[in-house]
Amino acid sequence: PTLQSAEARFTAFHHMAASNRQATHDWCKLLGDELMLCRSALRDDQANAPGITHLDEKICSVRTSYVLTEGLKLVLLYFSARWCGACIEFDNVIRDVQSALKPFAESADIEFVWISCDLSEESYKTHLKRLGSFLGASWSPKRLQEAIARWDLKAMPCLLVMDAQDGRIVTSHARRDVEDAYDDEIRGGGKGYLGLILHWLELLDEQRAALDDGLPMRSEDSSDDGNGEDGESQGSEEEL
Repeated sequence: PTLQSAEARFTAFHHMAASNRQATHDWCKLLGDELMLCRSALRDDQANAPGITHLDEKICSVRTSYVLTEGLKLVLLYFSARWCGACIEFDNVIRDVQSALKPFAESADIEFVWISCDLSEESYKTHLKRLGSFLGASWSPKRLQEAIARWDLKAMPCLLVMDAQDGRIVTSHARRDVEDAYDDEIRGGGKGYLGLILHWLELLDEQRAALDDGLPMRSEDSSDDGNGEDGESQGSEEEL
């Protein structure tokens, strides 16, 4: 479960040797000091875990620094809204994929965080409950506008895979990756969900190696347009 893996990373953080890589990205500055979570996603023994605050009978918060720790490799930022039909459809897909990834040991290297594009805080709360065990940045139109400007986001649903250590985009086409893996699982072919994680970790290793060697970064559009290599749309979307 999300908090259990986060607790393991938090413990490991205190035993890690100093690294010569750039310091951990300040996710608290970007996402806020606390992330939201549905209480139904907690096991009984997690309800009073360190860093957990119960906000009401259905929603709690957890300290961002407790779950996005130095040992994490990838942060997946997901942008969606209830008023967006394509988002509601993809919500179901990404929620199932997130749950399916949890049994793999490699899932401890990644964390999903949802950034709401909803029009009100009430819509945000309802949407958060639909996303199950997703962590969510608190509802903030200002934070959303800063994210749109920062990564030049143009459409949603959008899923960005980020290097947890420096905040750089590893791939902006993760929505397509998730949809392809989901379809492969339904058909019983392809590399499956483990292949999805390994693909992202491979891209991360390539990017870090290029940075360490002073090589130019792989060119990629910063916004997730949901298009395949041939430019044909693989799913509907809404403009931001």
